[in-house]
Amino acid sequence: MDNNAYNNAGQPILSKVVSSKKSFLFKSAIGIAIILMDIIIIGVAAGNLNSTRYAFASSYYYYYSPFWTFIFIIPPAILSFVWQVAEFITLAVRKDRGIHPGAHVGLHLVLWLGYIVGATYAGLEVQSLDRYNREPYRSNRYYGSRYNYDNEDAEVQAALKRAFSFQMAILVFAVMLIIAHLTLFVRACIETHRRNKQVRGMYVPAKQSEQPWSVNQA
Repeated sequence: MDNNAYNNAGQPILSKVVSSKKSFLFKSAIGIAIILMDIIIIGVAAGNLNSTRYAFASSYYYYYSPFWTFIFIIPPAILSFVWQVAEFITLAVRKDRGIHPGAHVGLHLVLWLGYIVGATYAGLEVQSLDRYNREPYRSNRYYGSRYNYDNEDAEVQAALKRAFSFQMAILVFAVMLIIAHLTLFVRACIETHRRNKQVRGMYVPAKQSEQPWSVNQA
């Protein structure tokens, strides 16, 4: 802030903190990428529910279900999508002035942590499915035992291979979204610090004392 700038009332003018064009374009590019990745990850998670439905009826149901991945991924994906769209709408309405950076700090932190949880669960499922695809087995519900079965039902095998592909895609996009939200979180922290520093630097000059009374004023 220019501390030498004052209005007609003698009060300092608080200049608006504006990001550079390069920073604005950088954040906008990440925001657009986040919206696209949110749409993709929602579609993949929903498609995973439908494409692996045959596997639900198999004996492997007790070891894999896309339902929980859907539960962990969809909430942060929807919130992320809505928040980023709201940011672009705000930029359009307020003419290059987006949502307060302090709000971005909180939301991107929540989204970052939310996607970490979703990615962790997706990673565990990828590991489990990969192990199953390499060493398939079938549960014997009558005797409660498990044994290798070379001629595992082809449709179940195909369903679980599709599940692996879906889970891997979810994991990859979740990791990219973690990086994107972490980047915007750090950027929002920097902008919030600048804004707070500017506010702390503003001061109001003391009110001038009244002119002394003189005999000529009597």
